[in-house]
Order: sequence, then C-alpha cells, then structure tokens
Amino acid sequence: LRGTGGIMGAYSILSIDRGAPSFTPFRPIQSLPDLGPDDVEAPSEDYRRNYDVFGGPGFWLNSNMTPHYPWAAEALLASYEVATGTALDGAIVADPFALKAMLEITGPVDGPGKGPTIRAENVVAYTTNGAYRQFEDPERRKRVLGDVARAVFERFLAEPGGSLESLRLLAKAASEGHLLVYSTDVRMQEGLAATGSGGAFGARHGDFVAVVENNGAANKLDFYTERETEYLVELGPDGAARSELLIRMRNEAPDSGEPRYVMGPRPGISAAGEIRPILRLFCGRACRVTSGRLNGSPIDQLHGGSELGHPFLQEQLGIRSGGSGNLGGRFAVQARTPSA
Repeated sequence: LRGTGGIMGAYSILSIDRGAPSFTPFRPIQSLPDLGPDDVEAPSEDYRRNYDVFGGPGFWLNSNMTPHYPWAAEALLASYEVATGTALDGAIVADPFALKAMLEITGPVDGPGKGPTIRAENVVAYTTNGAYRQFEDPERRKRVLGDVARAVFERFLAEPGGSLESLRLLAKAASEGHLLVYSTDVRMQEGLAATGSGGAFGARHGDFVAVVENNGAANKLDFYTERETEYLVELGPDGAARSELLIRMRNEAPDSGEPRYVMGPRPGISAAGEIRPILRLFCGRACRVTSGRLNGSPIDQLHGGSELGHPFLQEQLGIRSGGSGNLGGRFAVQARTPSA
C-alpha cells in the first residue's frame, strides 16, 4: 500500500493520436533510475518535509506515499523528465479495482501463461496475491501483469459507445480513488481536481478524518490485513468538538509457504509474515492532536506533522503473523469566538 493507492509496479507510455490511443509495452518501474531528493524538485514544501526521508520524489517505489494525487503525479512527471529527458503531458494511475470495473464492462481477457482467465471476480485477488505464486521473478511478473492491464485497457477503449451502467461503474471506481488522472494542462487539471478522479486530499471546511497507510515491511502482505476504523465525535454547544479515531488491525498472513518476495523475512526490516504499517491519522484543518495510544498504551512523545494544513498523528505498528495491533488518536477543535 501507498498513500495514493499502491506501490508503482509497472508503467507504460500512453499516446493519443487523433483520438486513437496506443500503449507501449509495460516495463517494471525499476527499469528507471532512482534519483536522490536533491535531483528532482519536490511538488511542495509539505511533500519535501514529509517524504524526503523516504527517498523523495525520485525514489519511484515511495514517490506516491502522499495521499494527495496531484503531488504524486507531479513527482512522477518531474522524475521521469529528469531520468529520461522526456516531458509528458499527464499521468494516469489505475489499481486492480479499476481493472475490475473495466472487466465488468468488457468481459474477461486471457490470463498470462497457464494462469486463470482474468475476470472481474478474480482480477483483484490474482494481481495482488495469486500472481506472486505463479511468477516468483519480480521483473517477469511486473511485465506480465502490465500486459494484463494493457489488454484490459485496450479492450475497454475499443468498446463501442458506453452505456449508462458502464459510465456508472467507471465513475464509481474513479470516485473511490482507483482510477486517478492528472494533466499538465491547467484548465483540464482544474476540471479534474473538482472530481474524484483528480485524487485531491483534504477538506477546506468542517470536520474531516482520514487514515493513510503505507507498507513499511518491504513485503506483499497487505492482501492479508484486516482493518477496522472507529470514529467517535463529541460536539459541544459552543462549537467546540472532541473526537477519537481508533484503527484496529489484524494480520492474517502466513509465516511460511509463500515466496520470500511475498512474506519475507526482510533482515533489519520485518520478520517472515510480519506487517509494519506506517499509519497517519488526519483530522480537520482547525483541529489539533491532543494525545495518542499505541496498542492501548499512551504515547509519551507524539510523532506527526501536517499536510495541506491537516494535522496528523503518525506511528508504525509491527504485527506478527496471526497477531493484532491498534492505534488511537484524540483530536480537539476549539470553540468558535462569537462575532461582535
């Protein structure tokens, strides 16, 4: 997991000539050189402050740790131009749930090698888990899964005229953040930013809460994680508010029987079957973080910051196979001052 969907696995260059789209073959993101934080201009000061410690915009595997997709897209485009000398006009990110929506419209496509036929019912489980068993070589797997994605996209784009139901399925995937689009054209980007497909993070006014998770275990065990969110708000008659956000996580991952690439161990980072989610609990711009609890115990020294004006509490959990953990944060909003 990454703040904007998932880790960047494979990429393709989409060209549109007089309305006709074409994709280059997908390539693993590792085929592009990683760049240092000082090699690429960060999209914002918030981005630099929060993510340079994880490699910055030019470290492809962490470039979209931010939940604000326009920043993630700007980081990708700037890094690609520095790495290749080619300036692109935009960035589209699709995760397996976007492919599911498209397959519900187009019908199944042939699976890779001796793999199953890819259908709406199995595409998420296959691309996030099953393919790791079939293709233990990461580079080959990413190329193959890229070909699957390209087949789905091309089939979808070739569909004659979309029905109302098709548009609803695609709009739902976009509104939930599974299909994100960014354009360097200012007017087009203004329109995108006003929609779910623009992937903008935060709220200008009123209450706001968000949980952002980044995988810090260097493995592929998010598939096995169960997460429960509880949010309680107490409103005061003077406009003050206190709230508590509690995230409970359970790790159902095995600690044996899966490829090492999937479950680890990763020496110095995580044990076999262990998840180590980096959690950020965000609240509204007018709030402040007052306290936190990690696995039920008070956090003496709070770790956090802000992004787009939204304060957050940050902690990393370490949960072994079959175990559970939780993180709680308490927030407060002061009473409004009566106007004269």
